[in-house]
Amino acid sequence: LAALLQTMGQLVEACQLHEKVANASEGLLGVAHPDTLLAMDLAGTALRQCSRLTEAEGFAKRTLQGARATFGPSHPTTLNFLSNSAMLLQAMGKHREAEPMFRVTLETRESLFGPHHPDTV
Repeated sequence: LAALLQTMGQLVEACQLHEKVANASEGLLGVAHPDTLLAMDLAGTALRQCSRLTEAEGFAKRTLQGARATFGPSHPTTLNFLSNSAMLLQAMGKHREAEPMFRVTLETRESLFGPHHPDTV
């Protein structure tokens, strides 16, 4: 429902629902569970769209930390979360913090998949 609301442009309600799902998942499954990490990433992305950047940053940091611990730093899921975190930092005007994150994402994807893979390009 939250993703549908987001697509329909009902961002306030979508953000509230994404936050609710992420917090409930964390309480039930723990922060290291893949479903929780995905819910937290979706909440952070939605909050970024709602211009609630400070709150989005909290979700992004916890998501990335959890993904690194759960999957490892070079796992494709971790790289997706790293890229999302970098996009958030870019939106916040924190370009110096975002740049190394984008570079690590690109370099790791190139080494994993090659330079012409869709996830790399």
